Amino acid sequence: MVLGMHRSGTSAVSLSLRVFGARHGDHLVGGLSSNPRGHWEDIDVLRLNERMFEALRTRWDSLAPVTPQDVRRLAEEGFVEIAAGLLRSKIAANGFYAVKDPRMTKLLPFWRKAFQAAGIQPYSVIVFRNPASVVASLRKRDNLPPIQGYLLWASHMLECFRHARHFAHLFVNYDEFIENPQKILNAIADRFRLSVNAAEFEMIARDFLDRGLRHTKFDARHLCGDACCPREVALAYEQMLRTLSSGRPETGNFVNLVGILRNCLRNAALT
Repeated sequence: MVLGMHRSGTSAVSLSLRVFGARHGDHLVGGLSSNPRGHWEDIDVLRLNERMFEALRTRWDSLAPVTPQDVRRLAEEGFVEIAAGLLRSKIAANGFYAVKDPRMTKLLPFWRKAFQAAGIQPYSVIVFRNPASVVASLRKRDNLPPIQGYLLWASHMLECFRHARHFAHLFVNYDEFIENPQKILNAIADRFRLSVNAAEFEMIARDFLDRGLRHTKFDARHLCGDACCPREVALAYEQMLRTLSSGRPETGNFVNLVGILRNCLRNAALT
């Protein structure tokens, strides 16, 4: 599965998993003006996530976290069995199934239970991007205030760091991926013992991985100069750049990043 905050490049990374023989299903969200090359999201998974948001009376852009009580409520309403059955059917139909929907990141406490119920141990590629780029993209697409965008980035990355250690995982910096996709795909192949199909990579690189679709690129210093950016967001991103070069931070780094991001949301009265 591909995890990460909205507008962080998860679509491009998800598509690129085709070089390993992964398939996304036959019922995909089409391209939109905000994502003309497609989202590579399974509509069935997206609709299930939306149903769960509706059951919890929340949305993808809500800053409220999904709590253990929320997960119990979803389980009581039968969503664990529904999700587990959906996962089994998708794998049966596609073999090596790649699933991507940023809503899964917010709902990750739930999806951990669904994978366990299905008897599936997923591989996880976690995509992160400079939060300033995420905020700029959300403001353009959804007219979200910058502070909300920064806090959404923090909340989604917090879920990644809280739960990633329970999956075989690799962190991917989207800006590095766009600059050198072959290097990043080779790292994914090494991590999960996969093989890159060279012909498939050439097709994807030629037809889909267009640097022109990345409209913004900021360095870490930009965050320190943005009055809307919480100090903890800048600190977390700086530490991520330092510690995620291997793709798999040590346990201590997970703990530090969880603490920083929790403090960010606590200071905003969200946790």
